[in-house]
Amino acid sequence: MVTLQGAAALASHSDPTLASYIGGALAVACGISLLLGFMTPIAAALLSAAGLWILTAAMAVPAALASRACVALLVAAAASIVLLGPGAFSIDARLFGWREIIIPPSRSSG
Repeated sequence: MVTLQGAAALASHSDPTLASYIGGALAVACGISLLLGFMTPIAAALLSAAGLWILTAAMAVPAALASRACVALLVAAAASIVLLGPGAFSIDARLFGWREIIIPPSRSSG
C-alpha cells in the first residue's frame, strides 16, 4: 500500500518539487523494504515519522493519501511494526536470527 501511494505521489505532480520526489521515493523504498522484511524497524520508523509530520504540519494531505484518517492508520500500523519487529520469514530474521525473550521463573519466598 505504501509503495503504491509513493508511486502515485511521484506520478501525480504536474510541477514536482524536490520534497515531493524525496517523499515519494522514501515511501516507495520503505514500502519495498517492509514487503521484503529488510531493515524493518528502520523503514517502519521512517514511515511513522513521515506520517506524524504530515498529520502535525499545517499542510494539506497529499492527494495520493486519501485523508488524515488514512495517514493516522498508516502511522498506527508503522508504529506497531516498529514495536513488533519483522516476521519469521523476513530477510531480517535470516540475517540476524530470531529474537527470543526468556522470562525466568519467579522465585517464591516460602
